[in-house]
Amino acid sequence: MKATVTKEQFEQMPLLIGVREVAALLGMHPRTVQLKARTGELPGKKLGDGWKFNKVRVAQYGGLIDGEE
Repeated sequence: MKATVTKEQFEQMPLLIGVREVAALLGMHPRTVQLKARTGELPGKKLGDGWKFNKVRVAQYGGLIDGEE
């Protein structure tokens, strides 16, 4: 899958995003995002019954931005 988020949309996202936003950002299926988060491959935190991710760390993970931003 291809990422479906523009730079403007990324900038307007809140700092903490959910599984659907990560899936759109990285061009992955939401279940793949959950699996990668559960195994620790994708940086995220389980909060209640859902996952939250720092959008900058997700973008770094996906190679969308470098590690210095």
